[in-house]
Order: sequence, then structure tokens, then C-alpha cells
Amino acid sequence: MAKKQKKQEALSVSRLINEVLVAQLSIPFRQIVNDTTFSKYTGSKRPDILISEFEYDGTNDEQYIKNLVAYAEAKDDCKVGDKDWKDALKQGKIKAPKLGLPYFIVTNCKTTYFYNAKTLKQLTLNGNPIREFQTIDIYRLIKNKLTANPDLDSINTNVDSISTISEAIFNKKLWELAGVYRGINFKDNVQKIDFTVGFVALEYFEEKEEIDGTKDATKVYWSTCNDNVAEKVKNNLSGYISRLEDETTFKEFKNVMEVVRIAISGDGKNKPLIGVDDVKQIYKMSGNSGLTEEFIYHAMQNKGEKYTVLSSATEDRTKMGEIPMCTINNKPLKVFEGQEGLLVTRNGKAGHTRYLPFGRYTINDHAYILFVKEDAPYAVDLRWLAIQYRTEFLQFASSSDNGTWNMTGFFKQVKIDIPDIEEQKPLVDIYDKLTYVQDVLSNLDFSVSKLFDKQVIVDESV
Repeated sequence: MAKKQKKQEALSVSRLINEVLVAQLSIPFRQIVNDTTFSKYTGSKRPDILISEFEYDGTNDEQYIKNLVAYAEAKDDCKVGDKDWKDALKQGKIKAPKLGLPYFIVTNCKTTYFYNAKTLKQLTLNGNPIREFQTIDIYRLIKNKLTANPDLDSINTNVDSISTISEAIFNKKLWELAGVYRGINFKDNVQKIDFTVGFVALEYFEEKEEIDGTKDATKVYWSTCNDNVAEKVKNNLSGYISRLEDETTFKEFKNVMEVVRIAISGDGKNKPLIGVDDVKQIYKMSGNSGLTEEFIYHAMQNKGEKYTVLSSATEDRTKMGEIPMCTINNKPLKVFEGQEGLLVTRNGKAGHTRYLPFGRYTINDHAYILFVKEDAPYAVDLRWLAIQYRTEFLQFASSSDNGTWNMTGFFKQVKIDIPDIEEQKPLVDIYDKLTYVQDVLSNLDFSVSKLFDKQVIVDESV
């Protein structure tokens, strides 16, 4: 059994080297050494993966080791924090200093963590935990920073380094999309790259406005293009691109965005290059949520303060789980905390709402959270808003069986008259009482149903 597991691990590491380090990150294959003994440095203990500035020819041990930039322990089919992972941490703490490295990497060939070899603290890059293998330039940067300050665990980079990181992320995106791209007849690699850059730019624009605090809820954005119907996703993206092309702050990306628009919608003379189903698939793969059930299940095992994952379900018992702060698709988890909110279902039971008391939340792509800004000129009880405008919330849901809520249309067309906060409270109080009675009756109905489900045995001999 142990031999079979070892063979499987070797296969996983081999694929990691060939498909990620070489093909995706463009690290020369001969600069990577796997499972080789360097007895002068680590004795009989073999480092799983080594990456150096120099190629290894089997005889230049000293030159290869002295120019190492990265070392990783690979434990296939283990989970973060379990016995095998902790063993890898122990091995890394011992081997990294002997190899002249102030840090090391632990991976299960799916999830990857970077650790300070002295403190065993996880390393962050520009405030985000490092969860992906990087290019040689970034390994060199990390090595130099930690050599200068062995206690460092938070690494900040300059503009050139950020460009290198972006390149690694872009290469990873190309790799993820490779399966879809095989069925698309791009004219050449330039068109393929321009198309990918254009898609990444569409997502970036929304994130930039969120960071700058300039996002306008009445406008169409990347996140509002989602829909269960592929044709609608394509149409929404096309409309979003048209809006951005008119924005003076984003004209430097106009050409590549136009490549995307023509590829998905055509140009009047030629048919679209990419079918609507492929457009939807590319959009999903480029999305910034990634909060799938599988991801949530694995993340729930990790330690840390937990955030409740909310989706299109508006009932508390149907929440998706609780996970700690983490990174998804190379970005920190987007969270909502420290204030009240109103969950609005985006897909499925579109337009339904649920009041969120103070707590710690995050959402997937199927819901929105509305909240009152600190500088709002009026006091608003979100429970009142949900009750008073329940009809309007539902009116802006599409009529299909699996509808979509139109947030842009809602804020553009619905006029919301906000009375004094004291006038809002009576409606909320009445609704709370009715909800309480409804819950009592619902529980009673459930109990009666269970009672009738029980078998009644009649003694016919009597």
C-alpha cells in the first residue's frame, strides 16, 4: 500500500513539474531537480523539488545548490494541517537552512503554502497569502528579502515585481483555459493572448472601482453579467464592454476589449468566433468567486475566524458553511462584516431578500449584499426596506424558472421614499411579530406531520 502511494505521489509531482512549473511558469526543466540526494547538504534526506538559477547536469552539485531559489516538500493526497502536512513542515525547517534558503514551500500538488524557515509563519505577498507556485523572479525576490531579514513574513514588491506576479497569474489563466481554447479557431497566438488580456481587464475594472470607492450600483459590471442562460451572459458581456469603451479612464484597454466583443458577438460581417456556451464557460473560469461546494468543504477544515458563506438561499438553515479568511484565484476572500446587511438573491429565487444582523459573511456569485454607507444622509432600517419594497425587489427578477435579479434596473428605476427612522420601526415590529407566529405555526405543522407519519397498530382481535 505504501509503495502504491509513493508511486502515486511521484506521478503527481511529475505532473506538477511538467504542467505547472515548466509549461505554465516557463521555468526551464533542467533547472528543476526532483527527489535527488545531495548528501553533502541534506544527508540521506532528499528534498522533493529544488529550483535553481543553474541547470543541473549530475556533476555540478555545489554550483546548483549555491544558486537555489526555491525548495518544496510535496505530500500528495494530504490536507493542510494533517499529520503528513506537519511532517512536511518539520522536514522543511530542517532542510531549508542546510540548502541555504530562508524559506520553503509545502504542497499537496493542489494547495501550496510558503513558510518562513525560521519562524514557520506563512509568507504573504503584498498582503495576500501565497497560494500558488511563482516564477523564478519571485523566488529570487523572496529569497533576497528573507536573507536580509530572517524574521520577515510579509513581503511587499515594487511595480516591476507586481508585473512579474501578474504575468504568472496570466500564464496560469491561459493554462486553465487551454481546454476550452482547443475548440476555438483563433487566428494566431496574438489574438488568443489579446482575448485573454481583454477578459482579465473586464474583471479588473470592477475591482479597481471597488478599491477606489467609485463603484456605481446603477451601472453594469463584470459581476452582474452572470446568468444561467449562456446567451444572456454573452449579451451582458457585450453590453458591459460597450460601456467600458466609452469610459475615458479605461481607454488603454479598449483594443483588447474590442477583440473580446468581436470574438463573442461578431462584427456585422463575420459570425462570432466563440459560441455562447464557451463564452459562459470562460466567464465562469475567469470569475473571482470560486466558492464551490468542494472549495468550501476543504476550507472549513482550516483554522481561523469563520465567515458564513451565503448563496441564493435566503433561509439560514441552507447556508453553505463557514470558512476562515483565505485566498481564491490569487485574491483574498471578499467579506462583509461589522454592519447590518440585506442579502438579495441574484439567481434562482431571484429578488427574495433576507436580513443579515451584525456578523461575518461572504457570498458566492448567486447573491448580493446591500448595506447602508456610513455617509448616507438618511437612517435606513434594512428590514423596513425589505418589507416595504418587497414587490419591487421581485419585479426586477426575470420571469424564467431560474430567474436573475436585475440590480442595475432596480436602482435606476425604483424610487425609494425613506421616512424618518421612527416611522420605519412600527412596520418592522409588526412584521417581526407575524414572522414569530408563522414560525410557531410552521413548527407545529411539522410536528403534526411527523405524528401522522408514525404507524398506528390496531389489535384486530379485540
